Amino acid sequence: SREKFKSALAVLEVLVSSFEPLTIDGLFDVLSIREEIDYEYDFVYTLKSLSHFITYGRDNTISLFHLSFQEWLTSQENLGNPYYVSRSHGHVRLSEYYMTLVTKNPNSSENIYRLAQHITFDQKGNQFLDQFRAINASFINSTIDNENRTLLHLAANKKNAKALKLIGSSFHDIDCEDKYGFTPAFVASINGLLENVDLLLRQGANMEHRTKPPPLPNSFSWDPIERSKTAFWNSTMMHAAAAGGHSKVVLLLLERNASFSGLNAVNLTAIELAAENGHLEVVEILYERGARLHHLSLQHAAFNGHTDVVEFIQSVGVVDRCMSCDGSFSWLGNRTRYQAASSDRKS
Repeated sequence: SREKFKSALAVLEVLVSSFEPLTIDGLFDVLSIREEIDYEYDFVYTLKSLSHFITYGRDNTISLFHLSFQEWLTSQENLGNPYYVSRSHGHVRLSEYYMTLVTKNPNSSENIYRLAQHITFDQKGNQFLDQFRAINASFINSTIDNENRTLLHLAANKKNAKALKLIGSSFHDIDCEDKYGFTPAFVASINGLLENVDLLLRQGANMEHRTKPPPLPNSFSWDPIERSKTAFWNSTMMHAAAAGGHSKVVLLLLERNASFSGLNAVNLTAIELAAENGHLEVVEILYERGARLHHLSLQHAAFNGHTDVVEFIQSVGVVDRCMSCDGSFSWLGNRTRYQAASSDRKS
């Protein structure tokens, strides 16, 4: 019956709504905000009754055993049955918990971020919005690590535009930069989060902002050309979206007249990055808008085994020619410049 399931229901509501495994003590603290629970009898007994469905991890954390069980518990088809579990109720419980923690320690960016997530994940979390907005903005918009990231960078990296908007309301500079010159909008572009990119652009994010140039290598073993394949140096949001094959973000940027012909730090355009990584749809979109393709794009698509991209590039009349003997992709002497700079530093 629903009544006999009541104690287990409270535990499951929290577990299906948590974005990360909670410690056992943390779970107890969440439940204790609303109900008086005896730890050794009520709480431990309830966990024991659920032993077939929960698993224990490192640092005494607890979570549901399998995603399929969580999906069944929260399924709308299960609504009205004794075992239905509401995610909405769980988010409210967790919002209450993190609001309590933030009230005690308003300088805890980690708890502020979790609070924003749970408040905005469900419409019923609106009851906490006024309390969240009362938090001092300096606690929300300060940097959170040695890479100078902010909560806005973290929110831009998650599929929750409501939380991004809520956190962003405390920032005067929507284009705050981390250690590498990445803005929140740039982070959203890397991950292809269309709704986040659109929101940040509407709030004034600069889509032509460029990340920082590559640092000088400490030795010859530090190959800037090789590193450029994973690092976004002197790049725009268009470079990031094209490199990741995020066609919807590319289209959004094009609708806003974003540039697509600019070079990044290793002299590659957006279409060349897309070709190198095998993203045919992005290559076609940018080519139709006027982006240039040449034999270098063909060489890199072929080297990485992207047959469909190679066939498209050839179909538009690009002819295969010899590649640079040094194996670089058109650095315009950057390798020489880096080696010279490294030699100067040693001397």
